[in-house]
Amino acid sequence: SPSELVELGKAETIGLIKSSAPVAASMVRSLSDAQLDCKVQLLEGMPEVTVEAMVEMALAGHAAYHLQTIRGAR
Repeated sequence: SPSELVELGKAETIGLIKSSAPVAASMVRSLSDAQLDCKVQLLEGMPEVTVEAMVEMALAGHAAYHLQTIRGAR
């Protein structure tokens, strides 16, 4: 759960990222160009975004967030 993740230390966080990254990469590699080009609306009233843009925001942005968290960990 998210509350359990907050309690992870630096080593545990790095381990979780290392174990999750290959699964995420495999999933993204399995998407076809047509699937990546599909547009989705995440929230009502917001513009549609492509699956490719969503993947970039979610994975790249999320990884950058965790990198900041790791660097700030004791």
